[in-house]
Amino acid sequence: MINTNYFNIYNASAGTGKTFSLVRDYLILLFNSNNFELYKNILAITFTNKAVNEMKGRIVKYLINYSNFIDPDEVMIKEITKVSGLTKKEIFSKSSIILKNLLKNYGSFEISTIDKLTQKIVRNFTYELGIDAKYEIELDQNEAINKAVDNLISKIELNDERSKNIINFSSEKTQNDKSWDITKDLKDIAELIFNENNFSELDSLKDSEVRDFKRWKKNLREKIKKINSETKILAANAIKMIDEREISHDSFSFKSVPKHFIKISNGELDDLYNNQIENNLIDGSLYPKRITEKDRINIEKIRTNLLDIYRACKINIYKIKLYKNILNNLYPLSILSETFRCYYVRLDYLYWRCFEGLFHHSNLGYLSLRHFSSSNP
Repeated sequence: MINTNYFNIYNASAGTGKTFSLVRDYLILLFNSNNFELYKNILAITFTNKAVNEMKGRIVKYLINYSNFIDPDEVMIKEITKVSGLTKKEIFSKSSIILKNLLKNYGSFEISTIDKLTQKIVRNFTYELGIDAKYEIELDQNEAINKAVDNLISKIELNDERSKNIINFSSEKTQNDKSWDITKDLKDIAELIFNENNFSELDSLKDSEVRDFKRWKKNLREKIKKINSETKILAANAIKMIDEREISHDSFSFKSVPKHFIKISNGELDDLYNNQIENNLIDGSLYPKRITEKDRINIEKIRTNLLDIYRACKINIYKIKLYKNILNNLYPLSILSETFRCYYVRLDYLYWRCFEGLFHHSNLGYLSLRHFSSSNP
């Protein structure tokens, strides 16, 4: 029989089969025990209600199918028989008894979110924690953000590096003909903290200092300058290739190809790709029928080269725009780093310590299946 007095922690990224493994191990625990009410002593923990419903649904579905002598998943039954040592007949027989017991005591079928579990623990120990037994949890996200931003601004000091960062952000906005008031920007930035999809990225920012962001800003500016110079040279080479063959710019439909490369060589990088130039370079639809045979032949000779240059410029220009976008958001990111460091509490750590302490002081044989939606520390 499997020893049930331990923690089993699954820490893996999305799509790696965590739910399958959790359901398999849960069923193995049930089948390996002579106690048909063992589910009352198993605690499975996950993050979202959706994951809870999915896990419960799968476990019940397998029990129903096995009770009816149906094997819907060959992989699952092989895994269970391999680990448990039971035959299919024994699994099907046990499933019927376990299912009847489980449906009669469905409230004891405990697959829960970590939030719900913590609330249960806290509500049962309100006296020990010095909390009013009638307490209510209320999180007004906007109020929390407003207080955090107000608190951050109130701490601004002229000689403080982090405060200079906020002042520089305001100055940069003014230079870009935007309002100097950064309150709304800070609130928009702070909202990122409340999105669980951003936790891992924000966690990597929390230890970054102002000097780190300054270094990144310098590196980005150097990269932008270098790529911009390379792109201008590429575009100039394309124009040179056309002119050296004495191809009239009018020989291209609407002068689209030479115009495109002239704009790039002049550093004009906006609105370059809302057209069919790339497709025309691919299929040869570059010129009208009225052009001379000489121009047509010369265009066809360099068409592949022009396409290669077009694509190389496109990649570079997208990089430039990406780096500029990152550059424009480095001030906000550095401020977000400070906000995150000051106001984000690692709830998963607190939750874990909460019920870890509960199990430490009890003799209950609980299996804790912590279901991660991504790799977390």
